[in-house]
This record gives sequence, structure tokens and C-alpha cells, in this order.
Amino acid sequence: MSDPIVYCLLFIVYCLLFIVYCLLFIVYCLLFIVYCLLFIVYCLLFIVYCLLFIVYCLLFIVYCLLFIVYCLLFIVYCLLFIVYCLLFIVYCLLFIVYCLLFIVYCLLFIVYCLLFIVYCLLFIVYCLLFIVYCLLFIVYCLLFIVY
Repeated sequence: MSDPIVYCLLFIVYCLLFIVYCLLFIVYCLLFIVYCLLFIVYCLLFIVYCLLFIVYCLLFIVYCLLFIVYCLLFIVYCLLFIVYCLLFIVYCLLFIVYCLLFIVYCLLFIVYCLLFIVYCLLFIVYCLLFIVYCLLFIVYCLLFIVY
């Protein structure tokens, strides 16, 4: 007599584990959706960053052209020329820093893309495991009915 009771208790435990697994699957799906939305936001930010970089480069070109014009006016504006040169050096250093930041941002974007691919692969594996778990649950239910 204890054998059917144990079997029923095991079936109840298995059903509870299946419910927990289903809830975890739902949470995982929601996290995947959030991750996808964050990836879209990250891509949009990357596009904005690239556009800002282009604008910054154009501004740098304009700044260089203005520097040439300013050099032609050197005779009249000697004191201002010294200040302008210092500002130009600072601007060049800022441009170098900006370029380095852009490179770092590109590398981070590549890493983010790779992480997204890994996350997608993990999601596929998780879905396959969920299908296997459901099939095992069906087999377990059939065995319970037959028993």
C-alpha cells in the first residue's frame, strides 16, 4: 500500500517542479525581451554616437581651416594668436581623447553584440530544455495514468 502513496507523492512533487520550471521559463522570456529592448537602445545610442563623431570631425576640419585663416592674420593679432594656438592644442588633445573614446565605444559595441549572440544561443538552449522537460512531464503523466 505504501508504494502507490509514494508514487502519488512523487507525482505531486514532479507537478510542483514543473510549475516552478514553467514560471522560471516565463521569467526567462521576460528577461530576454528586456535584453532585446536594451540591445535596441544600445544600437540607437551607438548610431547617435557615430553621428556625433562625424559632427565632431567636421567641426575639427572647420577648426583647422579657421586656424589657417588665423595664421594669416598673425601680424595683426600676435597676442591672440598665442592664445589661439593653446586652444588649438587643447582642441587637438580633446580630439585625440574623443577618438580613443570612440574606439573604446566601438569595442564595447562589438562585445555587446557578442554577448547578445551568446544570450540568444542560451535562450534557444533554454527553450529546447523546456520542450524536453514538457515531453518528460507528458511521459510521466502517461505513466501515472497507466500505473
